[in-house]
Amino acid sequence: MLFYSKPDVLLLDNSASEVFLSNEGKEGLVSTIDCTIWYVNYDENATVRLVSSHFAPINSIDVITEYKNDSSYIKPNNYATCSDDKTIRVWSLDN
Repeated sequence: MLFYSKPDVLLLDNSASEVFLSNEGKEGLVSTIDCTIWYVNYDENATVRLVSSHFAPINSIDVITEYKNDSSYIKPNNYATCSDDKTIRVWSLDN
């Protein structure tokens, strides 16, 4: 139930299942076995519950930097998740 940093401890709703850290490991996204996605920031010692929409554990989480395919465009600050519920979802950090 704990996500450890040195020396900070950030509390989440359950055990972490996937972690994506950026900015030299100071912030990032964490998913838990309860299918919740959290934004974590170690400099501010903060966690923000972003979304809880999958129906099974999340297997992977990744931030999308840019994707162009014909007329399709997924802008930066989006992230994608895949889950045991057999779905892939794209989320926005801009909301």
